[in-house]
Amino acid sequence: MIKYQKRLKDYYSKIEQLSLKWLQAPIIIYASYHILYRIITEVDRFVFDKSLREYYFLPNFAVLAAITCWIGFKGYIQKEREIIRVQPIDKKPQKTPSEKDEAFLSKLNHLMQHEKPYLNPDLNLNSLADLLGIKPKQLSAKINQNCNQNFYDLINLYRVKEFQNRLQSPEQDKLSLLGHAFECGFNSKSTFNHVFKKFTQMTPSQYLKNTKNKS
Repeated sequence: MIKYQKRLKDYYSKIEQLSLKWLQAPIIIYASYHILYRIITEVDRFVFDKSLREYYFLPNFAVLAAITCWIGFKGYIQKEREIIRVQPIDKKPQKTPSEKDEAFLSKLNHLMQHEKPYLNPDLNLNSLADLLGIKPKQLSAKINQNCNQNFYDLINLYRVKEFQNRLQSPEQDKLSLLGHAFECGFNSKSTFNHVFKKFTQMTPSQYLKNTKNKS
């Protein structure tokens, strides 16, 4: 699951709906229930000579059936989505700064500055690769080698910069901080706050306060 979470960031600019974290609760429940059931059976065997088995054996299956149905329901209500086949990216030696693909970086920066595809909250590796005219796997490798970050971080960094620019424009007071974040391509408050603090070491409100103090 951990490897899957990391791999998602090579393909998607938002991963909330693709995350498998919702499976953590069922796994913990199953594991806890199994441990509890083992404790009960051992206590019954050694203390009560299995005389209590009829009181917990059948209810055990009823509880397991309820848990299984709940897990099935949780899985069913997960948003249907098109999943890119997540394959390992070729791990080639990192290029030194002098070996960076300047042509690729120039084309990428031009696209980001003029077309701003990162404003689309559903932007993924495939769609960006189409805009650049290269294959997704090749694009992922180029991003890792030339930008020293994965696709997820690259796109969200552009979104953070766009947010910072909006706070310094006349449009600043027309929307809330979260409203500006959504306009910049974010679609989750928690993701926005986490990503913004990761890149700026400040919360959005702290950044706004500092911006006003400087002006």
